[in-house]
Amino acid sequence: MLIKARAQAKLPTTKYGNFACTAYKIGGHDYACVTCGDVTTGNPFVRIQSGCVYATVFHSADCDCRQEIDDALRVIAGAQHGVFVYAPHKEGRGVDLVTKTLAMANRQETGCDSAEDLSAIGLESNDFRGYDEEVAILRDLQVSRQIRLLSCNDGKRQAVEKGGFTVTQEYCFAKPSHTWQPSTASA
Repeated sequence: MLIKARAQAKLPTTKYGNFACTAYKIGGHDYACVTCGDVTTGNPFVRIQSGCVYATVFHSADCDCRQEIDDALRVIAGAQHGVFVYAPHKEGRGVDLVTKTLAMANRQETGCDSAEDLSAIGLESNDFRGYDEEVAILRDLQVSRQIRLLSCNDGKRQAVEKGGFTVTQEYCFAKPSHTWQPSTASA
């Protein structure tokens, strides 16, 4: 897959310092990417992140995506060496927002793990995402072929390895435990 960046700019942040940002349009979908340092050399940190409106916009305690984003950006900024690729359209493991919300409600009622919630509502798979576009972005940025992956998602690891990258280390973020409380919010 041959792609090219559509726009680039500097991205000063309020929490993590300065990054460079690059925007892509692939197959009608937007992708955002931030880099810190020279990612073409050494062993940069790499995070691939799908969209999660409830965590990123509303700071939901029901999801660990916001914490994973913060942790990844903190690691990349601290090392001054890494890339973060964000795919906002791959909401909820590649399902639509309605299905994600149904799965979230089921998880809250049954206590099932988020890794099981889509199959618990009758879907054949629990993850419908592919990562070819994200790997193509890493190639377009000429990211070093030796990377430290900020994820323990087997699909992400397999995709970057299939794309010619060697994962030298894999970093798993601690999952917060959620205690479900009866809802007191009115609809």
